[in-house]
This record gives sequence, structure tokens and C-alpha cells, in this order.
Amino acid sequence: MFQRRFTMVLYDIADEALSFEDIHGRVEGFFDQQDQAAGATWNSLREEVRAGRVAVDGLKQVHDEFPPEIRIDPFELDPCANTLEEESGFAEAA
Repeated sequence: MFQRRFTMVLYDIADEALSFEDIHGRVEGFFDQQDQAAGATWNSLREEVRAGRVAVDGLKQVHDEFPPEIRIDPFELDPCANTLEEESGFAEAA
């Protein structure tokens, strides 16, 4: 679900952009937006998991802090090949 919506946002940004530089700036701007309430909820739940008060089968616990980052690389696409298929590979790490 997240991957599909995120891909749709990226397609919308690309559709409205005038150049790669414009896409780059818009994607970075989108990525840098913060929702303080969602961030607080995320941090609270992460601490619950780390403290062992929440157990989810198959959930790998990682205790390292990784700051959010995004890399935007230009590449050639066939506009007719752009789809919202779940297997697209976009946002796999998210």
C-alpha cells in the first residue's frame, strides 16, 4: 500500500516538473516535510518494540539510528512503461 501511494506521489511530481532539476527539488522538498505528530507516534512505538513490550512475528529489531535520506538519480524511462505494479522496486527500503 505504501509503495503504491509513494510511487503515485513521485509520478505526480514528475508529471508537474519542467526538468530533472525541478523534479529533484520537488522530491527533496516532499521528503523534507515533517509531520510532528506522526514522528512522535513513530518514536513512541519504536521504543515500545525495542523495550520488548511489542512483539511481531518476523519483525527484525534494529537498534541503530539511521537518519532519513533520499538519493535522486536521473535515468531514461519509456513513458509507456510507467505502471504502478507492486513489483516495480520503488521504495523497497521504505
